[in-house]
Amino acid sequence: MKKIILFTLSLVFVASSVFAAKVPGTFKRNDADKNGLLTKEEYVAARIDGSRDWFIKQGHGIDAYNAKFPEPEKQFAADFEKWDSNGDGSVDVTEWLNKGK
Repeated sequence: MKKIILFTLSLVFVASSVFAAKVPGTFKRNDADKNGLLTKEEYVAARIDGSRDWFIKQGHGIDAYNAKFPEPEKQFAADFEKWDSNGDGSVDVTEWLNKGK
């Protein structure tokens, strides 16, 4: 009985590890409602917050951020629209993994 339970637990662990490897951490963090899809609004909000925080933590300051991203909403929305390959208004994991290709 112990062998069956251990085998079953091993299968669950392997299956969950394979799925986790296919869903990047950045995708998971940006998916605010955790429905497996990124909307433009989710992505843009996460990207603005993340990049602004990065600039400040790196010591570059908000002025450097504003110089690099004078219109962050438009810039990040344009990135998102390139990745939404099927035009449904959201990006799934497959589209995310294929972005830039």
